[in-house]
Amino acid sequence: MLDLVKELSDKHGSKISLVGWSLGGLYARQLAKMMPERVRQVITLGSPFAGDPRSTNAWRVYEWASGRKSD
Repeated sequence: MLDLVKELSDKHGSKISLVGWSLGGLYARQLAKMMPERVRQVITLGSPFAGDPRSTNAWRVYEWASGRKSD
């Protein structure tokens, strides 16, 4: 992924935006930390940043959409 970030940044001649879903969001954040000169922004969707499943409002959406309890 480091090589891909370098390649895309070089190809476009600017910083790039990374989008990651779930664990991919954590990877995107780590890449941005490692290469801040090449990453413009990180967008994460449903990424587990905190230990408590109810630390964000995503659990409400999950319960509504699935009809199941988040625990």
